Amino acid sequence: MWSRNVNRIGVYVNAKYDREMNLLLNTTSRHAVELVKQQYDFACLSTTEYKYYPLGPYVMLQYTACTDKDLPDEYMVNPDDWTCSCAFSVTRLLPCRHIIYYRKATTSQYAHYENVH
Repeated sequence: MWSRNVNRIGVYVNAKYDREMNLLLNTTSRHAVELVKQQYDFACLSTTEYKYYPLGPYVMLQYTACTDKDLPDEYMVNPDDWTCSCAFSVTRLLPCRHIIYYRKATTSQYAHYENVH
């Protein structure tokens, strides 16, 4: 069973996903896609808003709706290799809501998933 899944041939399509999420579905595991989908959905909400500004080669993102002073509300994104300082990105090595939001706000290109394993 495991070897069949690893050596799968074909294309997966989920009717509930847009083109970008279906591209990810075909490059990584379904579990990773489910984790990224939660981040993707939040980043694409019309109510989600971050302020972002350059800081050397990085970009700082600040969540504008954060009201709890104990929660970290600033994250550092590296647009060269699409990494982020948030716990989700650092521990799971997957695209987080900050990367997705910034990329969609600044360009219409699809995400670069070559770093996703």
